[in-house]
Amino acid sequence: MSSDDFELTLVRSSDDAPPFGAEYQAELSKFAKEAQASSQRAFAMDSVLGGGGPIGEFAYHAAAAVALINALKTICVSWLKASAGRKLRLKYGKVRIEATSIEEIEAMVKLVEEHSDIDKPKRK
Repeated sequence: MSSDDFELTLVRSSDDAPPFGAEYQAELSKFAKEAQASSQRAFAMDSVLGGGGPIGEFAYHAAAAVALINALKTICVSWLKASAGRKLRLKYGKVRIEATSIEEIEAMVKLVEEHSDIDKPKRK
C-alpha cells in the first residue's frame, strides 16, 4: 500500500452486536459490497472450530481517492447512523481523522479532496 492510498476503519459501538456474530458480520459484508474497497482486513481463528471474519478495515488506492471518498460518504453515513456510538477512522498519508457525525464525515471528505494531488498539475 502506498503512502498516498487511504484506509477507512469502521469502529463499532458498545451497543453493536458481537464483532463476529452473524448480525454484525452481515452489516460488515453489506458495507464491503457497497464500498468496493481495493482490499479489506479480516481475522481468522486457527482452531478446530475455525471462525473469524471481516473486521471493518478497508483500503483504497489513491488514484481514485476523491471519487471514492465522495461515493463512500453515503455508505459511511448510513453505517454511522445505524447504531449510536459508532465511529469512522480515515488514514490518508500522514493525516488521521475520526468521524462520529455527518458533519465530521463532510469534513473528512473535504480533507481528502484538499490533500489529493490527483487533479493538481505535476511539477517538473
